Amino acid sequence: HGVPIVFLLIGGYLVVAFGFIFRVLWTVVKPYKPSEDPKPRRPEEQAWKTGFISWFTISWATPWVSRYGNTSNFTTTKVKHQDLGLSGFATDEAANALEAFKKVWYEDLRVRGEQRCNMYWVIFKFCTARKVAALSCVSFVYEVLMYLAPTFAVNWTLEYMSHLQELALTDPGAASIENQTWPVLVVICLFTGMPLLMAICNTIAGM
Repeated sequence: HGVPIVFLLIGGYLVVAFGFIFRVLWTVVKPYKPSEDPKPRRPEEQAWKTGFISWFTISWATPWVSRYGNTSNFTTTKVKHQDLGLSGFATDEAANALEAFKKVWYEDLRVRGEQRCNMYWVIFKFCTARKVAALSCVSFVYEVLMYLAPTFAVNWTLEYMSHLQELALTDPGAASIENQTWPVLVVICLFTGMPLLMAICNTIAGM
């Protein structure tokens, strides 16, 4: 009858997962090459410009591991802060953020007057409604995934396994491996997708 499709799907999933792990390990073992660009580096910002996956997987830390992870020679593992580049984004620097905040503050002061000027409203405008809403949604999703989703996922899986055992006794054909493709995919998505989404939400909220 050939190989059941569910086994092919699981095999493909494992190939992709191990391929990603191998790619990271291969990047780490490559010899470190210092950058010839004299400008100060912003590893995190550069990773964000490369793509969300690059930023989310903290790819900017890979060269650090490649350079400072050599335990056989401790003289090469002395980390200097200037070698790590500048942290964060340029727009998040205190000086730049201060200038942006001043503009919002003085604009509100001009429009509303000194007596009616509200610091909370200024902070809200400075952060922008879009960022506040996005952070609230991300935090909400994270809390749901942390406390509610595992309970429902485990309960659904146990109930389905119990149903499958009963079905195997009454109708063995319906409980065959060929008919379990979608349930297996759902279980894979639940128990690999939830930790991944939690990590994404936690990373976004923390940054």
